[in-house]
Formats: sequence, C-alpha cells, structure tokens
Amino acid sequence: MKTPSLPGWHTPAGLTLPAADRLQLDESRLLEQQLRDITRKILTSTELEQLQLSLQLHDEIIQTLLGIQVRLLALEQEAASGHAGFNQGLITTQRLVKKSIRSINRFARKLNLPYAN
Repeated sequence: MKTPSLPGWHTPAGLTLPAADRLQLDESRLLEQQLRDITRKILTSTELEQLQLSLQLHDEIIQTLLGIQVRLLALEQEAASGHAGFNQGLITTQRLVKKSIRSINRFARKLNLPYAN
C-alpha cells in the first residue's frame, strides 16, 4: 500500500512514509507554526512597549522643556529690567534642566540604551 504525499513534502517515486513518520512530520509542522505565532506576538508586544515608552518620554520631556522655555523667557525679561528675582529664576530653570536629564536617563535605562549607564 502506497502512502499519499503530504502537502509540501516531496518523496521520490515509489517511497512511502510510515504512519509514525507522518505523525512526527505533522507535529513538527504544527510546532513550527506555533513558534512563528509566538515570535510574531513577542515582536508585536515589544513594538507596543516601545511605542508606549516613546509616548511617555515625549510627554514628560516636552512638558519639562516647555517649562524651561517659559522660565528662560521670564528670566530674559527679569534680566532686562534688573529684577531682583533673577537669581531664583535661574536656580529654578537649572532644576528643570536637571529634571529633564534625569527623565531622559531613566527612559534610556528602560530601553537599555548604552549611554544610559
């Protein structure tokens, strides 16, 4: 009795596969498909995580940088008018810059970027 060929399985003419080999081949193909599905899910999950981190980074850093920009504009006006609060404004702006640097470093560590350490 001759065994029919499996899809994608080429056998020389007249060669038959024992039932156990056909079963192993089917199981192997199923495992390969499962591996492809798992790999695709992992990649999708990783891409989603990177998107979430980038959005979070964008939101946090943009807010801090806008704060720095506003403080610098205020400092410019204070310096022009000889305002006494200039030094305190400068200290506040420096704190905002340090906060921004810490945020960037934190996200870089989450993303395992080489310059983060």
